[in-house]
Amino acid sequence: MTQPPPPIPAALGPDPEGHAWSWRALPAAARPDFGVYVHDDPDALLDALAADPEAREERLPYFASLWPSGAALARHLLEGPNLGGLEVLDLGCGCGVVGLAAACRGADVTLLDRDERSGFGVAGSAAVLGVTRAAFVAGDWTQALPGRRFPRVLAADVLYEPAFAAALAPALARLLAPAGEAWIADPGRRHADALDAEARRAGLEVLPPLALPAHGGIQVVLRRYRGRP
Repeated sequence: MTQPPPPIPAALGPDPEGHAWSWRALPAAARPDFGVYVHDDPDALLDALAADPEAREERLPYFASLWPSGAALARHLLEGPNLGGLEVLDLGCGCGVVGLAAACRGADVTLLDRDERSGFGVAGSAAVLGVTRAAFVAGDWTQALPGRRFPRVLAADVLYEPAFAAALAPALARLLAPAGEAWIADPGRRHADALDAEARRAGLEVLPPLALPAHGGIQVVLRRYRGRP
């Protein structure tokens, strides 16, 4: 019998903005129960921005959906080796699917997103999954977590705009531990190729990309970079 989707844990209280969330299952052999909460109505969040055009760019609700690259990278992590206490940063975590998948494989995960609204869904998903080694931080790539460095940085579907590559590469260089690796999943956006050049400019080593299994008919490329020794 199919189990009903889990409700948001009552201990979290209601969504601060009164929105509803739904469970999106993403089962894997290592975690048949895996999934995350996503926002019920991302279009309503977009409509709310119409009255405040100046806030539109800062408040676009990227966090509200389960994007194909995030799902593909999460599945790759869930089907991969145990991460045994590895410190991991999920950069631009959105709904948290990538970071929570890493946590389910034993990593100690920091989930970073500039939109604090994503923290509610991340907390709910972590509670349902029984994940305790994951912490959400609201902040911008360029400034957050000063002094912190991670042996693994993960990100998915973060290259929506051409300018994002120029911002992402120096953030990776700042946040990667010596010889640490960044894995960036992307569904083949045309301007994603610019990230390789920006990464070299930031002093990162560009590693061969990997093709991840398609999700929802969308092929996903895993771009990989290594930090300075």
